[in-house]
Amino acid sequence: MDRLARSPRTGGTPVGGMVAVPIALRFMPVRARRYCAALALMVPVLLCAIVAQATTIDSVDIGWLRAHSDVVVRGHVSSVDILDHGPDGRPGIHSAATIRVRETLFGPPSAVVTVWVPGGRMGRRARVVHGQATFEAGEDVVVFLHRHSGALWPTGMMFGKW
Repeated sequence: MDRLARSPRTGGTPVGGMVAVPIALRFMPVRARRYCAALALMVPVLLCAIVAQATTIDSVDIGWLRAHSDVVVRGHVSSVDILDHGPDGRPGIHSAATIRVRETLFGPPSAVVTVWVPGGRMGRRARVVHGQATFEAGEDVVVFLHRHSGALWPTGMMFGKW
């Protein structure tokens, strides 16, 4: 290890318990090194800001949900199936919740609706979509649904399930 730290490829000899500056940086002006160090510290901060912006969720009200929904039903979740594809066949873990309809509040009446949501757990694989509605067999729900690609999805993600 000591011999490797002293080789010309690693940039020199240990100084005070630390390895000296790599060769590529030794020939850079001090100002350029400081710029590189500042940039290296700023990149993670900027990436965190991008992630934080992507997880921002605006709240919605009942009027908005109703205006953007094709179907609104009250019912009982009879089963939830986890599949490795969406309703249109695209790959990715999706959950398909089957709801026995007790009352249709808006839209065409139906005895059963299947609600699709991205996400779920298949064995050791999982797909988590933050802010998305989740369904469990046995729960009673009121759902605001919109039609996309021939399937029903919760309107406003988690806000579409009550």
